[in-house]
Amino acid sequence: MDLQSYLFRILGWTNSRGVDHALRSLTLARSRQAALVITGTGDLVGIALSLHRRAFPPGPFILCDRKRHDTTETVRCPTNIMNPLDAFKAARHGSLCVRNHRLPVEFPAVKTMFQDSLCAVRLIVCVSEIINHSHTHALTSVPVPIRVPPLQERSSRDLDRIVEEYGADAISTLGVDRLFFAAKDHKWIVENAATSLTEVEKAALRLVAINATGDIVSAAHRLQMSPISLRRWYARREPQNSY
Repeated sequence: MDLQSYLFRILGWTNSRGVDHALRSLTLARSRQAALVITGTGDLVGIALSLHRRAFPPGPFILCDRKRHDTTETVRCPTNIMNPLDAFKAARHGSLCVRNHRLPVEFPAVKTMFQDSLCAVRLIVCVSEIINHSHTHALTSVPVPIRVPPLQERSSRDLDRIVEEYGADAISTLGVDRLFFAAKDHKWIVENAATSLTEVEKAALRLVAINATGDIVSAAHRLQMSPISLRRWYARREPQNSY
């Protein structure tokens, strides 16, 4: 039920057909019969991670992005391993996630490992619709990819519910009281950070951290990021309240 509820959140509460197709794709991915392909206009890694946690627990989720340094998991982002062979090994009994336009040059040599009947790794491919994919990888050729519609295609009623649900997720992730996501925070996100599902999720987590800790420096430490990055992120969104 948690998985289905999340699918309705990202695909649309009236999009029953899309949710059914997504569940079919997840079933194929769960049994490692096909890669799970997610398409959309924003950064889709956060959505991939959320689907992994709901559909494929409790194994690891490893990102292999050649443009990011090797990093360990935080409350904001997953583990990233640049070397695809090392990433594949780390993802055993879990999921290996790649961005289709940032595949490492060594990746074709690794893809045959996914075809092994004993392979214990699921592959998740995030495909950005706003990038020209003249080099689209063969791994994205699956029967039913999951297409996440842009937030601009969703109704204002949907947006309010999306913000509320991501607020609840942030409360759960940080383990704090519900009062740390108030009506003013909901309104701020709608007005300043509702460009994509990923941005809404990020904003909810950061506002809850700020509210729960009392200041930006403490919130940044809680989120394992630099205070200056958090302060700049907030300042760029023309806040209407002081934190």
